Amino acid sequence: MNKITLLNGESWNKESLLYEMQDDQFYYGHLGQHALSSTSLKQLLDSPKSYYFQQTYGSAEKQAFNIGRLTHMLALEPNRFDDVYEVVPIKSRQTKAFKEHITDKEKITIVEFNEANRLTGGLLRNEQVLALMKGCETEVPEIKQIGGYAFRAKADMLNRSERRLLDLKTTANLKSMKVSADKYGYDLQCYLYCEMFDVPYQNFKFVAIDKQSLDIGIYDVAESFYERGRKKFNRAIETYKAFFVDMEDIDSYTIRDTLE
Repeated sequence: MNKITLLNGESWNKESLLYEMQDDQFYYGHLGQHALSSTSLKQLLDSPKSYYFQQTYGSAEKQAFNIGRLTHMLALEPNRFDDVYEVVPIKSRQTKAFKEHITDKEKITIVEFNEANRLTGGLLRNEQVLALMKGCETEVPEIKQIGGYAFRAKADMLNRSERRLLDLKTTANLKSMKVSADKYGYDLQCYLYCEMFDVPYQNFKFVAIDKQSLDIGIYDVAESFYERGRKKFNRAIETYKAFFVDMEDIDSYTIRDTLE
């Protein structure tokens, strides 16, 4: 399909969209508002109100998210780092000097930079990770119409010829990876990315690095994991349709349960 219709009704040529998606401001800004993603589906599953308020007011960025995003860029797109970020030689974002520092780039503290550098080094010194990365393109954008809705995604590492996709995660505790996978909807992401990039679930792997020990975990996904993601995907789409297409009263959304 060469034409993509965004959630606001805009019609785009797919190739034009893919070109624009190389710009982070367009990808996270315009498409963040007008295309669905694994993140927005997770919000819809948690609560349609979460999705609504994030779309309306944005969300506060936490330092943990900064470190993950910085590590992604240093590991996968190091050539872009200096164009996007300026490292301010200050330890805390809460200081007056950091807040008043003027730059046309995204500013980060020296502490954030050093931590992301430490994680990147731990990742790229691992021979098994380097072997998996061989032949991969990094930060590959894709946009597709699925079930009538526009979806955006970026593959961290994609080997097109082998139809193999790697997704990079940073975690506070590698031993809790299986719990995190359920909590943060990694199964949902796996299903969506396999659909988006035409990758069989057998060729999808998560590569995780422990932020404390620098231990590396490489995780395959089972068919049950993939199928659980499919079910979550369908539930999230039903929620989106109910509250943002059929326009059910979002204030009437209520969770009913019994405490035992």
